[in-house]
Amino acid sequence: MAYEYEVFISYKRGGFKDLWMDTIFKPYFVETLGNYIANPRVFIDKTGLINGEDWSDKIIYALAHSKCLVAIISPAYFRNSEWCIKEFLTIKYRQQRLNLRAGSTPPSLMWLIAIQEFENVPPILHTIEYANYAKYNLVGDAFFKRDEFIDFQKDLQKDVRTVANIIRYAPAWQEEWDTQAWKDEIKKVIDDYFATNSDPKQGFLSW
Repeated sequence: MAYEYEVFISYKRGGFKDLWMDTIFKPYFVETLGNYIANPRVFIDKTGLINGEDWSDKIIYALAHSKCLVAIISPAYFRNSEWCIKEFLTIKYRQQRLNLRAGSTPPSLMWLIAIQEFENVPPILHTIEYANYAKYNLVGDAFFKRDEFIDFQKDLQKDVRTVANIIRYAPAWQEEWDTQAWKDEIKKVIDDYFATNSDPKQGFLSW
């Protein structure tokens, strides 16, 4: 087995977020990434599933076979989405097991962008850098005529180089990531996170 995707995009689905993803972020992200990586394969869970498949198994498989995670974060991402947290922690755990950190190549397996301001940054993000795209969290044709759209393109062109470098230098795929033992390790990490999280809105967990 081997990698099947360069990028797994994780975001809290619903409402304007879907429209922003479909019409603004994904088209320009994939096109810009294509300047560095030929024909990048991108997985987004709302489009990557086949009817009748087990959703959780499919997501676990896609994460195990993706080189990096691009997370579109917001307060709701960490407060109201069990699956977003699972996706985030799965790649974070692999990163830790590979001992990737500042100074290593690559230093991370994740690129995070915030599309809303955090009133209180979640503790899980305290040591993680993320790009601030909150001013680009707009939808509709009018956005493409605003100065913010030009700024969005400039920032994306600059930031996508980070993603391209993660992809280029991603550690070799390991068979361990596709085993039940690995899944059990990740599930324990996730179970521990939810068990110790103090936010009552995150008091749910299902497998």
